[in-house]
Amino acid sequence: MESEPLNFRVPLPDFLDNAGAQVVEDVSQLSRAAEDFVAPQLDKRFAGFAYLEKLQAFEASPVYAYLLVTRLTEPSLELRGMIVDQLAEIIRACLSQSGGQNDVGHVVAYHLSQIRTRQIYALLQLAVQYEDKFSNIALVLKQCSFAGNQLAEIAENRDMPLPIRKQAILFIQHIGYTVAIASLDRLLRRFEMKYPQTVGQRQKSGREESDASLIPLLRETLETLKSS
Repeated sequence: MESEPLNFRVPLPDFLDNAGAQVVEDVSQLSRAAEDFVAPQLDKRFAGFAYLEKLQAFEASPVYAYLLVTRLTEPSLELRGMIVDQLAEIIRACLSQSGGQNDVGHVVAYHLSQIRTRQIYALLQLAVQYEDKFSNIALVLKQCSFAGNQLAEIAENRDMPLPIRKQAILFIQHIGYTVAIASLDRLLRRFEMKYPQTVGQRQKSGREESDASLIPLLRETLETLKSS
């Protein structure tokens, strides 16, 4: 018995309401824009994103929304910021809907729930460079239940740049990841024992100074988490 051939069809966004040849042309342009969005050339990626954003393809189709999530590690921080802004816009739109998430919202929520250290580190890099993206980055991070543990690991990792570690702690505090309390408590105790605030203590090296500078933020964050 022969099986029926599989029919893979990319759902068309609602804005493709023309008929005949025009639909074919619109789909072709969208496909080219999607290809440009993942191209090696930065100018093509900007152009592809701009075209898809202009036609609201990210909000209209789960396929394009998924493509957006896959670009969280976009090498260009400027474009990465635009991607995060677009994702935050989709999330806010879903949260404001009385009927709950639509198909696009479900796709975005699911795939953001699967992000791990690589994507989270990319978001922290963005937060260091663009302070005004903090709230949108936090909204994206909230979609991942694993983010608290990942952020705590980054905060504890002395091989990570200090600004990245600080941002990790700030997001833990802002979002309220109580799962990170044990890790941050351990980190704070280690720092307080290693860098006691005593008169005449020896001059700290650059690395030690970096670690010690996290102590006030760790105290503040733990106080906030434990009182929530």
